[in-house]
Amino acid sequence: MKLQQLSETDSLTGIFNRRKFIEQLDKRFQKYKRYNRPTALVIFDIDYFKQINDDFGHSVGDDVLCRLTRDCASQLREVDSLYRIGGEEFAVILPETDAKDGCRQAERMRQVSEQLRVDPGGAAGKVSISAGVSELIDMDVSIEDVMRQADTALYEAKGEGRNRVVVSC
Repeated sequence: MKLQQLSETDSLTGIFNRRKFIEQLDKRFQKYKRYNRPTALVIFDIDYFKQINDDFGHSVGDDVLCRLTRDCASQLREVDSLYRIGGEEFAVILPETDAKDGCRQAERMRQVSEQLRVDPGGAAGKVSISAGVSELIDMDVSIEDVMRQADTALYEAKGEGRNRVVVSC
């Protein structure tokens, strides 16, 4: 049991990792295909995270990751799941949620992120996130399809100036 937990958990933030994300998204995909129940996916990352690490150091960057994780998790329902899928990239699986409600959830997390401050030695800086939202749809053949849609929306959010949520169409 302990070994399984270690293999599914991000050691820094304590949330689920990419491996667990792929497993759980695949399970939701199979349920969607069988029962046609809505599931939304949010993929987000921290805007200009490299700059935080460069300006303030990796320990401050790690602290930002942990605080953001905690604050975003506090906005989720018990059935929702938050995952760290890359350095500063995260995903949220929202069962029984369509894209419109997924957008609302992502917007809540975006607003929470704006409350975070990077403040080592009084050199305050703001934190923000950009997010892409997608929903499982009948045309999806695999989980890669829904992930690609959320990723495309994320990059659109970045292209539009960051610190925003974009829903895949």
